[in-house]
Amino acid sequence: MSEDLKRAIDYAKKKGIKIFGASISDIKSGFFVCESDIFSVIQLPYNIKNTSFEAVIDLAIQKNKYILINRPFGMGNILYENTNNNSDKISCQVDAYKFILRKQFHGVILSGTKSVQHLQENIKSFQIALKQITDESVIIK
Repeated sequence: MSEDLKRAIDYAKKKGIKIFGASISDIKSGFFVCESDIFSVIQLPYNIKNTSFEAVIDLAIQKNKYILINRPFGMGNILYENTNNNSDKISCQVDAYKFILRKQFHGVILSGTKSVQHLQENIKSFQIALKQITDESVIIK
């Protein structure tokens, strides 16, 4: 909402930038970004343990914003607080992805990783979650 940001966006537009997004950390900013014609992308945290931005996500979907969900595992807390082995961790990842995918938004989930093994686990869990969500949708229809 600042004049400095408005000038920066005007300058970027003059240089050919056409798509703008904002990474938000509070609900008021989230609603502002969703209602703004300037921003077409919004990034925010959302997961099973942090649903505080759910209304913002719902508005972003309604306003056809591209959504980047970050912290799907709550900085790892969701994966490690109740798991004893890798199988439990994969199950927690699948549940975390399914929770987010049920929003049916246009965008991506930024899972983050620190190793190739974690990336492979993320891919496997996401694929399982996507299949289960798809199967649920077929059953509901």
